[in-house]
Amino acid sequence: MTSRIFLLAFALAGMCTSPYSSRIRAQHAQEFGCQERWVQVQETDVEGRWTATGCGFRSEWACQERACRMRDSGSYGVDAP
Repeated sequence: MTSRIFLLAFALAGMCTSPYSSRIRAQHAQEFGCQERWVQVQETDVEGRWTATGCGFRSEWACQERACRMRDSGSYGVDAP
């Protein structure tokens, strides 16, 4: 019984994930040279806009028609001269 509840919860969690978030996570990690597991992706208030954070960088993405492109990026958490 417990395993059925776990599987149901896992399936429901997967349904809430957008196909864009995994694409953005992979592209961000590739662009900034780190593993995908260190990248967090969040949808913004504007439809089709996403933010990825990880690897010491933050990037903004625009997605439509199953394609995403980076609009802007910048480093964070690093001291600048």
